[in-house]
This record gives sequence, structure tokens and C-alpha cells, in this order.
Amino acid sequence: MTEEFTEHGFIDSDEENLYYWKAVTLWKLAESMPIEHIPLESFDWTNENFQCEALSSPPLWRDIGDHAKRIFAADLQYPIVMSAEGHVMDGMHRILKCYAFGLPTVKAVRFTTNPPPDRIVPINKAQK
Repeated sequence: MTEEFTEHGFIDSDEENLYYWKAVTLWKLAESMPIEHIPLESFDWTNENFQCEALSSPPLWRDIGDHAKRIFAADLQYPIVMSAEGHVMDGMHRILKCYAFGLPTVKAVRFTTNPPPDRIVPINKAQK
């Protein structure tokens, strides 16, 4: 599956397909959208397993340090991008930076209708 989606982006799925949006596509579409301030407590991300293909399994301390660098480098000037269903399509590092610094909200834009994905891959093909 990783060779299918090499560029930074968001992946969602249903029973039949994987749907992939490039981050650059999401950023371009989000430029003209109204910004809201979403309370961090409204995200249920703290109860999800941390998954990152860039880290070894189990992660090395160096991996965690490198990931922390990405979190602290996240630019809070830019809003996170949320799907119509409320999923974070882009911006987890910004959410984590807000959390680390004790900020109560994060800037966000939310699609009312999700844009067409950049790529659709049938599940049976993606699993090969």
C-alpha cells in the first residue's frame, strides 16, 4: 500500500476502496475557507493508537525524538484541515503542538462536503 501513496496526504476507506487526498490539494482548497477555533478536548485522538509508517516498530528513541522535532516545527499560523465527518485530514502535528504547549484550541477549516479524492484504489488491489 505504501507505494500507492508516497506523497504526504490523508487516506480514508470504506469496504471497497481507499481514498487518498494529497496534502497540497487540501491546502489549496482550504485557502478560502473560514477558520474556526476547535477545542482540543473535542478530538478523541488521545484514545487512538499512534501509527506512523516513518517509525520503526517498536519505535527507537531516536525516532521519537525526530518525530518530536516535527511536532515542535509545526506552524500554528496554518489551520488544520478537517473532513466533513470531522476527521483530521491534515494537521496532527499542529494539534500535538497545541497540546504540548497547553493551548486550548487549534485553528481549523472544515469541509462541509469532502472534495473528490486525488486517487481511489480498490481495497483488493491495495492489499497486494
